[in-house]
Amino acid sequence: MRYWDGQGYEVAALGPPDAVAAAKHVDHVRPLNQGGNKFDGSNLQSLCHSCHSKKTAKWG
Repeated sequence: MRYWDGQGYEVAALGPPDAVAAAKHVDHVRPLNQGGNKFDGSNLQSLCHSCHSKKTAKWG
């Protein structure tokens, strides 16, 4: 998973490295309210529900 820390992209793991779950959520790596582009494919990533919820709670 990638997230925007205000300076650049970082990498964060929220679950066990061998965990597999269906990615059903499209997430903006750099949040729209922080200048992320809604239609830039490099600003999108697929996440499972659990990871999307954790990322949103922690980084917005």
